[in-house]
Amino acid sequence: MLATACIVAVVAFPGPASAHTELIGTTPAEGARLPRAPSEVVVRYSAPLAGIVDTQVELDGADVAGGIPRLARRDAGRLIIPIDAGDHGGRLVVRWVVRSPDAHLLEGDLSVQVRPKMVGALRRVGRLLRLAAADLGVVAAPAPAD
Repeated sequence: MLATACIVAVVAFPGPASAHTELIGTTPAEGARLPRAPSEVVVRYSAPLAGIVDTQVELDGADVAGGIPRLARRDAGRLIIPIDAGDHGGRLVVRWVVRSPDAHLLEGDLSVQVRPKMVGALRRVGRLLRLAAADLGVVAAPAPAD
């Protein structure tokens, strides 16, 4: 009878459920097409994280990390990864490894497409052409009259 009561007590009053830390989302979202690179990526988890193990930020293979990644002060479930991509466009890939409260390693990645506005890109090309022409000693000639 005592054994039955113990079994009933265990089944009727289970201990706290163990929940795993889940990825809630990212800002920007996976697959987004952006007119310019963000200054940071925010990764949101369902529970506070115990720490940051590693992060990588690349734009078309070039390192564009913008500083030291950190956990948000008021919400340790938010990982903030700074980015310094300037006005460049291309495929932005962000990878991270963090430690959950129960010491599991959580890995994730995000890929977005950065497409600067055409006007800005054309201005940059024009500036580069003028600089190159100046280095070569070439002076722009007026267009011929028809």
